[in-house]
Order: sequence, then C-alpha cells, then structure tokens
Amino acid sequence: MVSVGQTPMMNLEQCLFVLIMLLFTALGCLRNVDLAAVLLLGLGLRFTVAALEHVGIVALPWSGADSETFYSYAQFYASVPLSQHISEFDPRFAWVYSWVLGFFIRVFGSEYFFLRSLNILIYSVIGLLIYRSLTVSGSSKKNATLGVLIYTLFPITIVLNSVLLREALVTLGVSISLYGFCLFYAKMGVRGLFYIFLGAMLSALFHGAFVLLGIAYMAILVFVPVRSPAQARVAQRHGAAHRLITLFAALCVLGVLGGMSDHFSKVGGVTEVDQVLQERLDRVSTRGSRGESGYAGWLTDNAANPAVQLVRFAYFVAAPFPWDYRNGSDIAAG
Repeated sequence: MVSVGQTPMMNLEQCLFVLIMLLFTALGCLRNVDLAAVLLLGLGLRFTVAALEHVGIVALPWSGADSETFYSYAQFYASVPLSQHISEFDPRFAWVYSWVLGFFIRVFGSEYFFLRSLNILIYSVIGLLIYRSLTVSGSSKKNATLGVLIYTLFPITIVLNSVLLREALVTLGVSISLYGFCLFYAKMGVRGLFYIFLGAMLSALFHGAFVLLGIAYMAILVFVPVRSPAQARVAQRHGAAHRLITLFAALCVLGVLGGMSDHFSKVGGVTEVDQVLQERLDRVSTRGSRGESGYAGWLTDNAANPAVQLVRFAYFVAAPFPWDYRNGSDIAAG
C-alpha cells in the first residue's frame, strides 16, 4: 500500500490498475520515444502536483467544494445496492461523473488519491488523441509531439487533470471529437463521423452545454467543403448527395435528442425550457462575482440580458483580464 503518514493514497489493487494503464499508454505511443517521454513527463508532473496537495503542502485551484461533493456522491452510489446504483443514472445532473466513479469504488476502493489518479491517466489518453489528430491532419511526428508537449505543460491542464472534477472526462470527449473531425476531413470515412458524435455525446453527458459541440460539428460537416484529393474525388461523385445525407442525419440526431429531452437533457422538455433557463439565470445572478477570476459584478447583475451573453462567454474563457488584476495570482491566472 502506498501511503503518507496514516493517510492511504492507494492500495495494492489500485497501484496495479494504475501500472497497467501506464503500460497501455506506453503501447499507445507506437514506439515513438519522444512522445513516450513527453507523456511520462506529464504524468510525473500531474502525480507530483496531486500528491503535494494530498499531503497538504499546496492547495490547488478548483479542488474544493465541488471536488468534495463529487467524491461524497460517488461514495453514496457505491454504498447502495447495485440495482439502485444503476437506477440512479440521470444525465440531467452533474452527478453522472460521481455515478461513474461509484463503480470504480465498488471494485477498487474509495481512496481519494486513486480516484484523482483516474483523471491523471485520462491526460495520457487525451495526449495520444492530440498526437493522432495532428498526424492525421498532415503534421510530422516531430511537430505532433511538440503539440502534445504544449498541452502537457499548459498550467491549467496540469491542475484540471490533477483534481477530482469531471473536466478531464469532458476534455476527453472533446478530444475524441477533434480526432474524428480530423480523420473525416483527411479520409472522408464513416469512422470519423462516429468519433465526432461519440465524443460530443460523451462531453454532453458530463456537461450539458457541450451539446453545442455536436451541433457545431454538424454545421461544419454540412457547409464546409472537403479539400484533400481523396475527398475531392468523393465529393465529385457524391457531393450534393453527401451534404443532403449529412444534413438529414443531423436532423435525425437532433430529433431523437429532442424526443428524449425529458429524460436526457439538463434543460428538460420543450414545455420546461423557459422555466429552467430562468431558474439558471436567477441562480447565476444571486451568486454574484465569484472572486479573482469570476464574472464582473455588472455581468452577474444583468445575467438575464441576452446582450451581455457574448461578453459573459469571453469572461468565462479568459478572465481575469488585466483591468481585474489585484495580486500576483491574478497575473499568473491571466
């Protein structure tokens, strides 16, 4: 058992699971030594950061109330009878992440550090997907490895891979979609379409807003022309038919999702949209500015105004801005 003081980090079974997954990561590098070194560096950084917080030396951003809540829900799911655990699945709420973790707790145990390590292992899968996306798009192995290195060293990814949050699984879904997108435009194959929608659905399962990702990909597939010689030949033979079929498939997917929205949507059925959206806007408004990297007060006070939504999105992606800086951590976050 790996432990620090009296606090167990991982038991023997959990250690073996992590080692097996590291072996699969190595096999996934396809004898690319440079890529393996980059992924190993990233795993080392993330396990180190997670361990430092586990023993109380550092306090990571985003590792607080949300992480503890996800953990407590996961423990709850693992403690109830299996039939109840399965029946508790409800994609309308964020606790799908905890629902999944509950199965790992049933098999391997509830050590908090081990559950965090699952997110760290997801980092390596995302790295491999980034590498494949770049090589499929025509990048050299050297440049593709450099792209993975940028992702590996990006500070926010180090933190979000190292805390107990659903963001790692959301990012995994986005990465699968990205790979499918690159694969489709490189080879014009059905496999690429499968990965696009699989990734978008996976992301939306853990965070409802990512249903927009699937809609965006649908729009691109319908309206953006193909470019490669192989695609051009297919487009020449089936161009108009391909677009009509893709559009029809997109409408079918939207129709199915709409029909299932009462059970599989965080917004709910069509008749509930206005009520649910108003409740969410009220909740955002009452929270106010959320600290150093939160929304400006005037944005939260006017959350119901559609005119400020684009500005709110900019704050969500890039805050804090220079005019919001108050200390060194603000500057580092910016």
